[in-house]
Amino acid sequence: MSKFKPKNRKSYNSDAINALIDRYGFSSQFIRQCIRGDRNSITADNIKKEYNMMVSPTAEKIKQFKNQTIL
Repeated sequence: MSKFKPKNRKSYNSDAINALIDRYGFSSQFIRQCIRGDRNSITADNIKKEYNMMVSPTAEKIKQFKNQTIL
């Protein structure tokens, strides 16, 4: 007999994901892989850092990040 085993899926802040998509131009799947740690590169590390910075504070920080210019 098989027993039902629910999958544990992590939910991500969609506003932060969309802000990173706009900034870097990558797909949402790639952004999520970077956040999880499945991708290893300098860009993936930057994406993970910026996501963690955006999620910690309020939505005001996300608006500020969207308006920030790219160096």
